[in-house]
Parts: sequence; C-alpha cells; structure tokens
Amino acid sequence: MRVAVVVSGSRGDVQPMLALAIGLETAGHDAVFCSSPDNGEWVRRLGCAFEAIGEPLRDNASLGGWGFGAFNRFIRRQIDLQIRQLPRILHGCDLVIASGLVWGVRPVAERLGIPYRYVAFIPADFLGTTRDPVSVRLVRGLADRYADLAYGPALRRGRADLGLPRADNVMRQLMGPGTIAATDPALTTLPDGGRLRAPQTGYPILAQDGGLSGPVHRFLAAGPPPIYAGFGSMPMSDRARIGRLLVEAAERVPTRLIMARGWAGITPSGPADRTLLVDDVPHSLLFPRVTAVIHHGGAGTIATAARAGVPQIVLPVAADQLLWRDRIVRLGLGARAPLLRMASASSVAKAITATLADPSFQRRASQIAARLRAAPDGVTTTVAEITRPGVATA
Repeated sequence: MRVAVVVSGSRGDVQPMLALAIGLETAGHDAVFCSSPDNGEWVRRLGCAFEAIGEPLRDNASLGGWGFGAFNRFIRRQIDLQIRQLPRILHGCDLVIASGLVWGVRPVAERLGIPYRYVAFIPADFLGTTRDPVSVRLVRGLADRYADLAYGPALRRGRADLGLPRADNVMRQLMGPGTIAATDPALTTLPDGGRLRAPQTGYPILAQDGGLSGPVHRFLAAGPPPIYAGFGSMPMSDRARIGRLLVEAAERVPTRLIMARGWAGITPSGPADRTLLVDDVPHSLLFPRVTAVIHHGGAGTIATAARAGVPQIVLPVAADQLLWRDRIVRLGLGARAPLLRMASASSVAKAITATLADPSFQRRASQIAARLRAAPDGVTTTVAEITRPGVATA
C-alpha cells in the first residue's frame, strides 16, 4: 500500500510522523513523507521518500514576532499551498495520514477519493469521551469557534476550487471521523466512568542514533545530576529574559542546569561549572540522567520524559500545552508552574523546589515509566491502527 504522510508544523509535529513513516516502511508499505522544504534533508537521511509542500515554520520572516495575526495568515497560506500542491503528490496513493497544520489536506484526499486519517498528539480525552466534563466541552467549543473564524474562509475557498461542497466546522473537517489518539494510556486522565471515543495507540517515538556529546558527558560527570530546561521549537521574542530567568531560578534552588538553545536561540549566561548550553541533544539519553525536566508541554517531550522516569515542570506557551500541563499535575508527575510568559525566577524556583523536595513526584514518575516500558510500542500499534481495513474515510 502506498501511504502519504503529510505534516505541517514544528519539530514536535514532524518527528512522531516521521517515526510512523519509517514504521510503515518497516511493515512493508510504501511511504512518501510530505512536509515543509526544510525537513527534506532530515527525512531523506533516515531513508524516506520526501515531497516538499508549503512553507517552513522555522526562521520564516513572515511570522514576525509570532503574533496571532501573523500565525493565522501563515496557516491560511498553507491551506492554499496544500490544496494547490498536493493533487499531484497524492495521485496514486491508497491512504493519507496527516497531522499538524494541515487543513488543506483532507479536501484534496476527498477530491481524489483517497481514505484519510488524522493523527492527534493532544491529550486523548480532549478528542472526546463518553462523559465529557463541562469544562472540556467549553474549551473545545471555543477552539472550534476560533478555527472557524480564522481559517473557515480559506478552507471554503479551497474546497470550492476543488469542486467540493462547503464545510462549516473547520476542526471537524480537519480531523474527520477516523482520528487516532497517538498518545499513551499511562499519561491519559479520564472522567469517572468515561471512555475514549477515538482509538488510542501510544506515542510513536523516533529512534535516535548517536550519543551524548563530550561536553555533556563531562558536565554530567563533574557534579550532581542537573535539571534540564528546553522549549524545543517554541519561538520567543524575549529569549534573553527566559535565559536569565532559568539561570537565576537554578541558582536560587540551587541546582546545576543544562539548557537547550531551541528554535528561539536562548543564550543564557551562567557559571560554567553550573550551567551548560546545548544544541540538539538526544532526550532519550539525557533525561534519565537529570533530576527534573522543565519544558513547554509538547507531547513528544512529555512522552520522552515520562519514559525516562523523571519529574516534569511544564511552563506552557499556548494551545494543547496548557492541557498537557494540567495532565502532568493531575498525574502527580510535577508541581504546577505558570505560563512561560508569566514566569519569574521566583515562580520557577518555587516549582523546582516543590518538585525535587517531594519524593512522591519521583515515585510516581518511576511507576508511570514502568507502565510505559511494559506497553506495546507506539509506532507498531499506531501503524496497525492506521492500516486497519475498513476504518479510514475520505
């Protein structure tokens, strides 16, 4: 079976979908990975066929300071580009799986009569349960309304260009009836008596080659285990403030700190014996050697830190990251922390101290890590669900 894997977004969107593309190839299918041009070298290096679509998210000058207006204009352009570029790429495919900012993909699959499934990395209960609490229904309703206002006109124009009927609910059109919750049951909280409506398969982890660099090894060996702080592909207009904030918070605890530059290019200044700045580092190798992970609440970092059995402190930026922070706190994996834009050295130090001082957080992290190690591999189970006959719909 020829499967198109289509994703638009940050590394947190792309990496698990790349794991699924490799998993599809391993299972004997023919996968073509469709994403922004800047991902081409990475994808091809891992042996996948690649087709460039849309614009890159990283270092995109049109996004400016990442305000809502600029971001919404970016997504509307992606809808137009996806609808114009994908008919040629998807021609001859038997199945389309998609994730991220891909409102233009399902209309093309529908026009070509190709089955389509969306892979979601948001908390599984947010996709719907048999007993949704009022708070979840309200937040989901607000998200639906926002998407309708921001992206509805662009989607309707694109569908009209393809000769398709109008679609009014933008989020429902994006996800479709076959949405897969590619998240871990061990990290899922459900209302009493509630059951998930979407099939849940487990988070697909991309195997990473290589090891920790010499500077990281030397820093780890030079003192007690540090904490890690990184915000992945989150952009920040105040990156200097964030760097200073984290260094000062670590000094207040006190603890040593490994900090990732990330897409924002954080450049903190701190004592060389207590602070190490790193670029790309394999989380699966580093996290088991730290005492806590401070991050923005991306699904991939959540899953990797949980597998490492380490407490987490989530400083969310936007969207589903706020939902993941809530789940981490409810699961007892770390103390509650503020939004990143509202954080101070004092509030972050308080969250670190509370997390490290309470042994229940480490016990709970170890318990959940054991459950995750005993669970089926997320790539294998998600690939099996994706390719299950009679489920996918256009």
